[in-house]
Amino acid sequence: PQQRIAKADLNLPEDAVVAIYVGRMSGEKSLDRLLRLFTYVADEYAPLYLVLVGDGPELESLCSLAAALNLTNRVRFTGGARYDRIPAYLNMADFFVSTSVSEVHPLTFIEAAAAGLPALPPASEVVAVLAADLPAIEAGTVDALLASIGDAEGAVAVDATGRPQPLLAAYRTAALRRALASIGELHGRPMRRLLE
Repeated sequence: PQQRIAKADLNLPEDAVVAIYVGRMSGEKSLDRLLRLFTYVADEYAPLYLVLVGDGPELESLCSLAAALNLTNRVRFTGGARYDRIPAYLNMADFFVSTSVSEVHPLTFIEAAAAGLPALPPASEVVAVLAADLPAIEAGTVDALLASIGDAEGAVAVDATGRPQPLLAAYRTAALRRALASIGELHGRPMRRLLE
């Protein structure tokens, strides 16, 4: 049975809106940038909290930075977590965040999508969505999707029967943001329905 993590387990209020990051606490992840950006949002939106799951060489300095930015009551650092606990953390959250600009296909975005969380990287022009259970995924799939976008808002793979596969696609980030904003409540909705 899947383990559950409640907001109370992290000393969060039950009505907290939780942004979550899962990954290594290291310089290339730009988590110092995430904390600095979070100060602006936290000032404007009281129910918002940030949970950072992971360990790494920058963990101690990130904790110090959070304290220096007066965020200790709004940010939770869990430290390292076993891989089988990651889905429980993601299911507790409302959306996934990342400020890393060095990764091309981060696994954490796929995991967040699988948990039904909206997850958009801030600095990417294009977001690739790849459902790992689709048989059409091959080594060149992402390159083919990116090449197919052209001036369009996205490119969606088509299966052998001619049906579009929105979980095997590449979307311009701006178009995806507009589409997600028009949907309303996202948490708990199937990813396939969000992208159709």
